Amino acid sequence: VKELKKRGLLLLDAKTSKSSMAARIASDIKLPHVLNNHFLDLTASRVSIDAKLIELEKIASQNGSAVGIGFAYPVTMERIEKWSKTLPEKGIDLTPVSAIASIQMDSENLNNE
Repeated sequence: VKELKKRGLLLLDAKTSKSSMAARIASDIKLPHVLNNHFLDLTASRVSIDAKLIELEKIASQNGSAVGIGFAYPVTMERIEKWSKTLPEKGIDLTPVSAIASIQMDSENLNNE
């Protein structure tokens, strides 16, 4: 994790384990990091992915941001492409994960003061 910081990178914690310590360690050394809110395509079907994308929208609305992780399956790419075209009318922006890391870091800093 220290090597990531030295290289100016950030950590994306996929949260594949509920006991992951990666985000806490990253926070301790002030390494920009982001937590995954949803795996989009553990079931690689249109219906399942669409449902996960709707859940991601709800998380973003509640928290101000959300991060989803998916595989590069053709169906995943197709559903994200279609979904992304609906976001402007919903007032939702797609942003680089680095922007989310900055938001989360600022929030943590405020909470620790």
